[in-house]
Amino acid sequence: MNSPMSKFRAPLIAGLIVMGGALTPATAQAAACPVGSPGVPISTLANPPYYTCDIGGFRYIFDSNSQLNELTVSPTAELIFTASPTLQTLRFTNLANTSLIDFIYNIKPLTGMALDFQQTYTQTPSGSTPLENVWTTDPVFSPSNPTAMQIEVRATFEADNATLTELTHTIVKTPGPLPTLGAGVAFALSRKLRRRISGAS
Repeated sequence: MNSPMSKFRAPLIAGLIVMGGALTPATAQAAACPVGSPGVPISTLANPPYYTCDIGGFRYIFDSNSQLNELTVSPTAELIFTASPTLQTLRFTNLANTSLIDFIYNIKPLTGMALDFQQTYTQTPSGSTPLENVWTTDPVFSPSNPTAMQIEVRATFEADNATLTELTHTIVKTPGPLPTLGAGVAFALSRKLRRRISGAS
């Protein structure tokens, strides 16, 4: 004889299977980011099909929202990646910008966690203070409030009687991988729910 709870068992188990899939980290991989010179041409980042790459537990995503065409004033402008256990840098170099730039890209933590973010620059002549040298992130994070969520970085820079030649973004990160929620968590939840259902029948 079927218990009053039996009609709920199949949907609950199916829901757990779906949930288990959602908790398991995505296995799809982007191409590895090239480390050091030569870098990735800014024109590659700024135009379809745009650019995505993985390095040191993070995925960098440049897409149609990035608005990187402002950085392509110089045909030799490129992005150079470097990585260590605790730092990653993105050097937008060989630039020749004399006016405002304002661009966006995304960082998706895969196995790392972002602790801090810094923007530095090089310009000629070097003594001039820029009119704008600003970056924002969404979500906001800090060493005391690290994040494993996808981060939108917005960088703004405007030289004042100078030429921007390099803009560097430094991401401070955890040295080790994050603990992951996967099928094991879903399996434990499913066992608890099965026990509750059995107890009610």
